[in-house]
Amino acid sequence: MDYSFQRYLNAKRTVDDRALNRTVWQTMLKQLEDRSSTQPLQVIEIGAGTGTMLHRLVEWGALKRGTYLGIDSDATNIQSALSDLPAWVEAQGLACTPAPDGFDLSGREFQLRASFQTREVANVVAKPGGQGYDLLVANAFLDLVDPSALLTQFGQWMLRGGLGYFSINFDGLTHFEPQLDPELEEKIIGLYHQSMDDRRVDGQPTGGSQTGRHLYNQLRASGWELIAAGASDWVVHPVSGGYPADEAYFLTHILHFFEVTLAGNPELDPLAFQRWLAARRQQIKDAELFFVVHQLDYLARWPFDDPRLPGEPLLPARPVQPMN
Repeated sequence: MDYSFQRYLNAKRTVDDRALNRTVWQTMLKQLEDRSSTQPLQVIEIGAGTGTMLHRLVEWGALKRGTYLGIDSDATNIQSALSDLPAWVEAQGLACTPAPDGFDLSGREFQLRASFQTREVANVVAKPGGQGYDLLVANAFLDLVDPSALLTQFGQWMLRGGLGYFSINFDGLTHFEPQLDPELEEKIIGLYHQSMDDRRVDGQPTGGSQTGRHLYNQLRASGWELIAAGASDWVVHPVSGGYPADEAYFLTHILHFFEVTLAGNPELDPLAFQRWLAARRQQIKDAELFFVVHQLDYLARWPFDDPRLPGEPLLPARPVQPMN
């Protein structure tokens, strides 16, 4: 089978739509309404993928006036986001005019410049002249990097009182039903989670398999004020003899992640692993597989009383008392 990461990201749209915590989202929406009543919103998304979060922000009423900048290190993701944008804009009943790195969206109450850039997060800098962002979005991203380092950097980009929406943060549970060989499956999932904990980027550890729960203290230690938090579990199951939208492909690609990650692992019998993969793929074809992943969403605010002047470095993080 030919695997496409961009197709996976697009197939994940409906899965994320169900998963995103509605209390956290509605809290963000109210906060953004208060900010947008006085000025257009300035939004940046890190790890923007193929642009599905921009679609969601517009379709779900969070963003109507202002600018959106989507950053991703994968040029193919950015190319997909830009090529898909005009047709999506037209489907929303809006006008779409080419602009630098993207398009201007207009019509009804909308006046929005949407742009995408291929860039590493380390190369993103604060806006000049004391400007900053009202909203920073990182969706299904912080477990792939070192959150404790980046959260401090993110704060340097924010307007005072700006919001950080950190969603779909993996938190240590993956489950398939119906069960096959429980002992084998426990080992496969355990090794897959361990690969997240062992992952290094530029020699530094990433968020790992328990990113969700650790973000609570990491946000506070980095200077963010927590506003809302809640579960955002993926739950994928067949309906009326099939999977919604392109979610069968989503599940197939999840198994592909398992295969490429654990291939050749000395702790895993290769024949048993291949039998497990084949059985799970057949369950997808037969519309029998039920899949659950536990994740957490957070909404945080950068303090209004941030005493920095434009261009000054971030103040040291506040110490956080360990939880008992």
